[in-house]
Amino acid sequence: TPIWSPDSQKIAYTDKALNLYIIDVNEKQPVLVDTDTYDHPERSLNPTWSPDSQWIAYTRRLETHIRAVFLYDVATGESHQATDGLSDTTYACFSRDGKYLFFAASSNYGLNTGWLDMSSFERPIQSNLYVAVLSKDEASPLAPESDEEAAEEKEGDGENSDESPAAKKDEAKEKPAVVVKIDLEGLDERIVPLPVAAQDYRRLQTAEGKLFYLEAPTHFFEYSGPPLCRLNVFDLKERK
Repeated sequence: TPIWSPDSQKIAYTDKALNLYIIDVNEKQPVLVDTDTYDHPERSLNPTWSPDSQWIAYTRRLETHIRAVFLYDVATGESHQATDGLSDTTYACFSRDGKYLFFAASSNYGLNTGWLDMSSFERPIQSNLYVAVLSKDEASPLAPESDEEAAEEKEGDGENSDESPAAKKDEAKEKPAVVVKIDLEGLDERIVPLPVAAQDYRRLQTAEGKLFYLEAPTHFFEYSGPPLCRLNVFDLKERK
């Protein structure tokens, strides 16, 4: 399925030969981003665009058959491995403000790499959810908070308190466009786990300050048909 970039100028898509391409609608020339290492019933390159259409996050199998998150820089045409490959990472997605990259990672996926034999039977996959802080200048969304209570704001206090609702609406429209800044050096040190129990998590998607994800039943294989999953949401503001 083609995936349009947020600026509607580029398309990312995969083919049956395990290749990931992008096409600029003006140049109309496919550009090879990467090729997955091994064939598998569960195709999992799963490309996703950054909000500024300058990066693609995707997951590719390494020589160990374990998947890692990669970040493709559209401007330079270079791919960078973002996770260490010691856990199986899937379903990467950017936050809408471009500050974070979310993904699921499993540390007990190993026996499931040989999907055609019986080594994976009775070995349910469990994942944890993680968030990577893309810029070294950005604070972690789970950094310790002060327990001091904020003072109550009286009516008329604060900046632009005398502005009309229409003026505030116009100001909201003038918000600058999102620019995603990714500091690749030290990125692995800015990955933190979300405080949720390990389960079989899939199909991560973001909204304003929230992460939506599916919780699949035990022993479910993605290529066997649609599951009866449970839809969950993690609120970054509430931290739960």
